[in-house]
Amino acid sequence: MRLQTFFVVCLTLCHPLFCDGGTIRHDRDDSLYTGLAAQPQFRASGFLRIGTAGFGSGTLIDPQWVLTAAHCVIDENGPTATTWRFEIGGEVADIPIENVYFPSAWITSGFDAGYDVALLRLPRPFRGVRPAALYTDRDEVGKVITALGYGTTGNGQTGNLLPSGTRRAGQNTIDATAAFISIPGYVMAPLAVGSDRTIVYDFDSPQGSTSTTGSAKPLNLEYSGAPGDSGGGAFVMAGSGSRILGVVSRGYSPNGRAQSVYGTTAVYTRVSSNLDWIRSVTAGRQMPMPTLLAQVQQGTLMRAAAVSKQRAEMAAANGYRVFRFIGEGAPEPSAKKPR
Repeated sequence: MRLQTFFVVCLTLCHPLFCDGGTIRHDRDDSLYTGLAAQPQFRASGFLRIGTAGFGSGTLIDPQWVLTAAHCVIDENGPTATTWRFEIGGEVADIPIENVYFPSAWITSGFDAGYDVALLRLPRPFRGVRPAALYTDRDEVGKVITALGYGTTGNGQTGNLLPSGTRRAGQNTIDATAAFISIPGYVMAPLAVGSDRTIVYDFDSPQGSTSTTGSAKPLNLEYSGAPGDSGGGAFVMAGSGSRILGVVSRGYSPNGRAQSVYGTTAVYTRVSSNLDWIRSVTAGRQMPMPTLLAQVQQGTLMRAAAVSKQRAEMAAANGYRVFRFIGEGAPEPSAKKPR
């Protein structure tokens, strides 16, 4: 056999797949992607430091609330930190563990179930930053999205070989809510990814076919998330502004190659499927509903660890390697001090 039938399963999305810096087309200048990230309609997208050893992304959806991925705050070893720092430009805030919320279904459902979201309550409202509106319709398939963040970068031929820390944005087309994917040139059975609570796109190459689902034609600024992109947002233009449609959850790329090359498939948690939970938490109707601190105190995380270990063992038995896409060695996007 020419190649083994393996994928790398990049569970953002820290080593998780996406918080975005992202890999770009090899035939496009990086300034096009950094310029897109600088557009004012995406200012609500911010940098998320995870303790002292990791980073991801998040989106301000209310002056005092940040939307990110659940795996950025809890994994099979428990909380990923005791304090998270969120920053947009000159606005910086430290978020204690008692201000972290995620759906109770996350700890038992797994990534494909579409519960990989978390909310962080800022100690003080951010002023001078317009929060992102939520996308409420369920017609995401076929939409062109813009994703952005601070993760590692490179291009579709090399994968994520270059350092993180630069804000960058790129675009893709939502191909499906769930799909059976396979990479051209690899002898492998199709792999089911996603659910009706997720959205899926692939990183198409302008040279030959690397399409795993949907159209094989790349956009002008085609893009894939990369380590450091977990928790970042996918934005869609609606009316006179942008709305957040999805949250980076994880990705799948060919085993034995760098992450985020052409042929990578990205899976985002669908915002429209989590609207009720988001609104109930931000409105205070589920306080103190299972905060991360409460989960630690109740011992729930031990059960979550067992479920996560079981998922990883099952994936390994079927020829897949499980990754998280949180960035490591968190960069400093600014020298501002926390409020």
